[in-house]
Amino acid sequence: MGSEMQKVVRVVGVAMLLSAAPLSALAADMPMKAPPAPPAPYSWTGFYIGLNAGGGWSVHDGPYSVTNNLGASVLNIANVSPQGFFGGAQAGYNWQFQQIVLGVEGDVQAANLHDDNNVVIVPNNFVLSRNLNYFDTARGRVGWTFDQLLVYGTGGWASAHFKRSNVINGVDNIETPATQNGYAVGGGVELAFLQHWSVKLEYLYLGFGNYTPFGAVVPPNGITITGSPQNNSVQTVRFGINYKFGPDGIVAKY
Repeated sequence: MGSEMQKVVRVVGVAMLLSAAPLSALAADMPMKAPPAPPAPYSWTGFYIGLNAGGGWSVHDGPYSVTNNLGASVLNIANVSPQGFFGGAQAGYNWQFQQIVLGVEGDVQAANLHDDNNVVIVPNNFVLSRNLNYFDTARGRVGWTFDQLLVYGTGGWASAHFKRSNVINGVDNIETPATQNGYAVGGGVELAFLQHWSVKLEYLYLGFGNYTPFGAVVPPNGITITGSPQNNSVQTVRFGINYKFGPDGIVAKY
């Protein structure tokens, strides 16, 4: 009886070994499941449009030398420093080369930057007023990407429309409103989200050279406003949002 049991055990063991061999060969032939692909990088390439708003300030005016018609100094008037808010739109195009992004951008802004200074020296009253009504720029951009974050510098051409008024004893000697051309330099950061959308924070310095304030002689006291050339600059900080056209910002990596 014991020998018969040993024979049964040997037969069952051989059968199990024979059945396991094809299963192991089949498992070896089955393909392994590939690990999930890493997320594809964001692409900044494409045309975009957007809106922006921000604030600006300037300390370019003054001091003014107020003289009579004989050239004698009457007083110096302190700085007139326009400041206020602006808003507008921008459009541009980016080209991405690995982590480097090159681009061009243009923008137009409606602005309300204003300041005035009222000085009274009996019997004379002097009021100086300065306004920046609108400005626009056309700039190049170069940046470095950290996937969906872009850090960039920018520079190019700028134009602004100024209105200056010199009121002497109630007579307004308005200087001819002037559109001045200059340059813009600055930088910013831009963060992409939802494939087609991005938000940015940007600083720009706008330089418009020098100008000389003046005012016509006002009878009967012969007062006129003159001064040495003054630096003409504006600094701005803006927040913007952009929409990028074309394919999704996520591109496949092969």
